[in-house]
Amino acid sequence: AVFHAVGLEIDQFAHPDTVISYVDGSRLLEQCVAATGCEHFGLLLGELGGSSSLGISGFMLRAAPDVSTALLSLQKHIDLHDQGGVVTLDHKKDMGFLGYEVQLANAHTPEVILDLSVAIECKIMRELCGAEWTPTKVFFSHRKPKDSLPYQDFFQAPIRFSSSRNGLAFPAFCLRQKPLGSDPLLFDFLQQQASQLHENQNSDLRHGLR
Repeated sequence: AVFHAVGLEIDQFAHPDTVISYVDGSRLLEQCVAATGCEHFGLLLGELGGSSSLGISGFMLRAAPDVSTALLSLQKHIDLHDQGGVVTLDHKKDMGFLGYEVQLANAHTPEVILDLSVAIECKIMRELCGAEWTPTKVFFSHRKPKDSLPYQDFFQAPIRFSSSRNGLAFPAFCLRQKPLGSDPLLFDFLQQQASQLHENQNSDLRHGLR
């Protein structure tokens, strides 16, 4: 019933390569929150995610030579999976910041999308740096929810709501770490595949515009 309410069929989600619009996905999240009454539904969904839920843009992360290269590749190729938001990566002095921002103005419930996305970013950092990794601080632009304990339990770090940005602050030395599954040859191969997908994507856009 939740899927039907937004014009989607649950069978569409049987294969991970199925493409739906960002707006339809946001409407589905909105219906999930309404049906469950769970304000932190996006956070719970993000806890189930990780690099492998981002397609090829996520598969290459653990093969990268270091965390910085992995995150830069995620920033470059995230649009192969997500065309409604952007990954941000900043490095100032001794602190790094991995963020996510919704760019599509007509997306529904952006706060749920942000919870989902920042949780997945945290899962990715734990895949790259170790399961015990925790951020220094977590930021969300939306207001503090009625129950913030699930956020505290998951991130295990101070959380600032009603902020100007969304994402994770962490010590800059994390960027120099080598992921456990680092494989430079595999990383280069996946980079080439991602670049080819970008070329095909751009070709389809030009054809459509003509």
